[in-house]
Amino acid sequence: MGWFRGIGHPQADEHEGWAALVLDDDTLSSEHSDRTRGRVTGWRAACDCGWSSTTTFVPGEPIGDRTAAPRLIEANAFDEWTQHVHDAVPGLVEYERQLDELDELAAEQPHPHDELARRRHSRPPH
Repeated sequence: MGWFRGIGHPQADEHEGWAALVLDDDTLSSEHSDRTRGRVTGWRAACDCGWSSTTTFVPGEPIGDRTAAPRLIEANAFDEWTQHVHDAVPGLVEYERQLDELDELAAEQPHPHDELARRRHSRPPH
């Protein structure tokens, strides 16, 4: 499963990232199959724009036949990909900051359904 920003910013939404498999010949793959099983030496953040991280994440335990990245490695790769998208898309950090502010303002406003529920529960029983 890949990552995307999905925030309505056309340039940011063009980037899709994932934790790419690093195979025993140091190539990257997104293929989880018999061809890659047993050949995984770690994972790197990658993006469909062609970018990939230089950091290879390796778990503390043997990989064996695993192809899916452990949760902590997936999180670290996601953080590197997020930084890549911020570097690649001018003004994205500010755009996201403004979205956060709008979300906070919206959360502070009472929802019409909340008022209806309050009224319904404050009525004396029939």
